Formats: sequence, C-alpha cells, structure tokens
Amino acid sequence: MSEPRIVLDARCLRGAHGGVATYTAALVAELPRLLPDVPFTLLRHPDAPAPLSRAPNVTERTLGGDPNDPISHFVLGRLIERRLGPDDLFHAPYRILPRDVRSRSVMTLHDMMQVRCPELVFPDARLRPVLHRWWTYAVRRSLRRAGRIIAVSRHSADDALEVEPGAADRMRVTLLGVDAAFRPMPPAQSLALSRDVMPEGARFFLVIGGGYANKNHVTAALAFARAFRPEDDVHLLVIQRERTLPPELGRALAGAGLAARVHVRGGVSQEALIGLYNRAEALVFPSLYEGFGLPVLEAMASGCPVVASNLTSLPEVTGDAALSCDPRDLDALANALGKIAHEPALRERLRASGLARAQRFTWERTARETVGVYREIAPWIPAPTPDR
Repeated sequence: MSEPRIVLDARCLRGAHGGVATYTAALVAELPRLLPDVPFTLLRHPDAPAPLSRAPNVTERTLGGDPNDPISHFVLGRLIERRLGPDDLFHAPYRILPRDVRSRSVMTLHDMMQVRCPELVFPDARLRPVLHRWWTYAVRRSLRRAGRIIAVSRHSADDALEVEPGAADRMRVTLLGVDAAFRPMPPAQSLALSRDVMPEGARFFLVIGGGYANKNHVTAALAFARAFRPEDDVHLLVIQRERTLPPELGRALAGAGLAARVHVRGGVSQEALIGLYNRAEALVFPSLYEGFGLPVLEAMASGCPVVASNLTSLPEVTGDAALSCDPRDLDALANALGKIAHEPALRERLRASGLARAQRFTWERTARETVGVYREIAPWIPAPTPDR
C-alpha cells in the first residue's frame, strides 16, 4: 500500500488575484516545508505556471476546471476517489467540497457572501436567483460533509453556522497571514516602485479591491468628495483588480465632479502596491462584507494608516489599530478621512499600532494551525517542524 498523502486542490493558482489565491499560494509554500516527510499532491490548473512548488515532497497533477463550478462539484470527487488511499487527506481551499469525496476531507470557508448576501456579489439580477440557489446548495452540502471546516475568521464561522448549525463541532477558525514583502520602506524606494501609478508629490488616499458591490467603492468616493474640496489638492486612487470602473462608480464620479481627483486603475504589481501603501495617507476600506480583509492587513504591515468598516470580519483584523466606522455613514467616513489628512499625530499613532498588530498575522502560523486541523482527522500526520 502506498504511503498516505495530503492532496491540495490548487487550481485557483492560475494568475488570478484575490484572497483565496493568496491563501492557497501560502499553503503551497508553507505546508511542505513544515511537513518535509509527508507526501503532497497538488492539483494544478492547465493555465497555471509549472511547477507550483519545487519542494522535494511535492508532486503535481494537472486538472482543468474551476474549483467552484458545478462540474468540479459533481465530477471531481469521483475522479479523486479513484486515486485516494483510505488514509489520504483531501483539502479544498475554496469553499466547496467535491460531492463524492469520501476520504478524510477539509474545506476552507472564506466567507458566506454568495449565500447570505447574494446582492453584493451577483450584479446581474436576472442570474442572481440561479447563482444563489447553486451556491446555497453546494456550500450547505459541503458544510454537512467535510471532516473539518477551516474558517478564516470568527465572523465567517458564525455566518456558516447560521446556515448549517450542525457543523459547529467540525468548525475551526484559522486567521490569515501577510507576506513579509509588505513592509515599511524608505520614501525614495516606495516612490521608485509606484511613481508610474501615482506621480511624485501627489497626496492621496488608497482604495483597493475588486469592483463589486460589497467593496462599497461608491461610498468611498462620495465620502472623499465630502471631506475634501478641489483646492485641497488631495486625490483618491482606486485599484480594482476586477470590474475596473463599474457603471455605478462611473456615474458617482461624474455626478460628484470627481473625475480629475479620483483615479481608477486596474491591477498593479505587488511591488507597486507596496510602494503605494507606503506613500498613501491611508487605506480606505469601507467594505459591507468581508470574510477576512487581506488588504487591511497588508496596509498595516506596510506602515499605512487604515480607515476601515466596522462590519463583519474587519474588527477581527484591525483591532484598535484603525479608524473604524459604519461604512454606510457618509459623514462618519468623510470625518475619518479629514482627521487622517489634518492630524499628523493620529497618522503616526495608526501607523505604529498597525505595524504592531500586523506582526501577529503570519502565514507560518496559518499553516501550523492548518496542520493541527489536519491531524484531528489524519493522526498519521506528524507534528510540524519546530518554529523558525
């Protein structure tokens, strides 16, 4: 009989940005190092760069499809089960567990937005009912069947248990981490990395995230308009990884006369983003719903003050190291931006407290806690190597 192994579905790693890809990439990097004597198999999408890992205990198998589409849900499990031994562990890091996986299984739950707040993630009202039904079915079934469920925040766990209370004894909370590349840097270096995005001398606030309704970018722009006049010479830079300049944001900018002061860009390189975090007055993150909120953590680790929503998971990330307010309250958000702009002592306090808080969140800790979850249902997995 072959040696038992851990199988990780890494098909989301094919160039897409976002929290799930960042999380999966971190597991691919950290887990084989922490468990050097355990064989790993990565499921790699055909469009992904090869290899995903050069660790000696990792093999890769190419497999098409999206981790969350119906074909993967209904078909992938049977394909996997033919190749899994009785002690193998399968980890689905992207919300949905393939239906017929009968081996020891773990799923990671990033959020419940598709189930709990479909209006925030499905912009087409005609397709929304169909997509909501699919996600509700697939996520609920996954919650019922997974051997263990890793939630990336207490809020995500609680949201899931509202839908499926029977999962409580199998639910574990493992917070996310931040790459060490996100760090404070000298002004000349941050400018060199980001001047192509924002020119030298510009004073600006930064907004980042996919252009979806939950990110609440329209409110960020309107609050900015309320906080600053044109003669203040302050700008708002909106980095949207997807749906750059969605119609609702374009209309808001035109109606508020903000076209010259609000700059909407598509995705930028990680290096440029780190430079922008270092230069910005603050990150503005007025999200209506987050499973975790990685940009907030990246900003704090880079020494960037943060103005954040006080809803869903974000207080778990920020603690008292950010200015928090109701993201639906324009006046509160505008007041927070004004304070950041006009109170240097506040900016410095937020910078220092953010840096201190960010040190608590590492991908190594996330991976170690993940190994602990694995060992609950696969006792053959050894304890991870000692801390570095």
